[in-house]
Amino acid sequence: MSNDTKIKPRYDLLLRLCDKLEKLPRSRFDYSTWVDTEKWKGKVDLSCGTTACALGWATTIPSIRKQGLKLSRIGSVLCKGGYAELAASIAFGISNEDASFLFYPGSVSSIYNWQSPGQHATAKQVAAHIRRFVNAHKVLHNDLHEEFRVRGVY
Repeated sequence: MSNDTKIKPRYDLLLRLCDKLEKLPRSRFDYSTWVDTEKWKGKVDLSCGTTACALGWATTIPSIRKQGLKLSRIGSVLCKGGYAELAASIAFGISNEDASFLFYPGSVSSIYNWQSPGQHATAKQVAAHIRRFVNAHKVLHNDLHEEFRVRGVY
């Protein structure tokens, strides 16, 4: 395996999402649904007053949209043919399991020793969860790649 084929996590995009979530009014966040399709009028910036989850709000950030992440007309999150956690995985350069851990309420990871916030979490609680993940993932990711380098895998 060459260095070019390594997955490159986009911590910068995850942290940009955290910044957005930390500024959201409580009434505009719902961790349990991508977007409230009854209120959403199709605007990419969600300026219609709808609620959305972290991944739904991620679609409003231009640098993340550039990765291909978007809401479909029916309110599903898509990215380059992927749907839901696969879409998040593609956009943020993380595994499907990590994407589920970040963006699904109450998810448990086989790697990290905490559970994602529950469905009634606030945007700030989810942002704190994502920041904690980024810090832990950086350590694990760097350790893993150093181990592969030492073993001559790449």
